[in-house]
Amino acid sequence: MRTFRTVLSASVFFFLAALMGCASTGQSGSSQNDPNFISQSEIQEVGEISNAYNLIRRLHPQWLQKRGRGSISNPGDIEVYVEGSRQGPPSVLRQISVIDVETIRFLPPDEATMRYGSGHDNGVIQVNLKGGG
Repeated sequence: MRTFRTVLSASVFFFLAALMGCASTGQSGSSQNDPNFISQSEIQEVGEISNAYNLIRRLHPQWLQKRGRGSISNPGDIEVYVEGSRQGPPSVLRQISVIDVETIRFLPPDEATMRYGSGHDNGVIQVNLKGGG
């Protein structure tokens, strides 16, 4: 009986330790945990960059490359949304001053399609502006 209690206690201890190891660090939205997010603090740390396109090219160049299930055969492009409004291909990011940007997020093709519907087979770059636009 004593051996059973010891094994049970050890099992509970290791289960709780594993559970705590998987717990969140409380940094939701932080780009340190999310490779698809550029935070305001990262934008400020970059320094002399004039527009959102160059910012992304510096921090996450892979966001500007088509990928996904239709990237080779699909003539479409990555779509850019600013404050929820569709703006066009990544080249429109050159018209957005870094000074005006609050955050930028990349949505992979599956998430982009769930959020915005079909026609987003190469993903979406979401730009949120300071003051909401």
